[in-house]
Amino acid sequence: MRSYAEPIIAHPDPAPHTHDVLLADDELGAGPPKAFLWRDRHYSVRAVIATWLDQAPWWRTAGRPVRRYWRVEATAGMASGVSVLDLACAADGAWQIVAVHD
Repeated sequence: MRSYAEPIIAHPDPAPHTHDVLLADDELGAGPPKAFLWRDRHYSVRAVIATWLDQAPWWRTAGRPVRRYWRVEATAGMASGVSVLDLACAADGAWQIVAVHD
């Protein structure tokens, strides 16, 4: 796994097709990413593998989620293979790539 902390431009799906991807009480309104731009390459998300919330200690944010993570399978086109990546969306709506799994 290679770790990153680079900003990306993500295009979240405003109406996800699966009800189990978003939690009903989620305070981070971004849906699962359907595509994103990283290092001047456009990636299409083929599948969402997992999603989880990063909680800050209760004394800092009253227990509100700080960041939602998405583990996705994505491809940068037909000539490239499928990559597994961890993307994160912060409470302020900023997206970044966190890890690429080899």
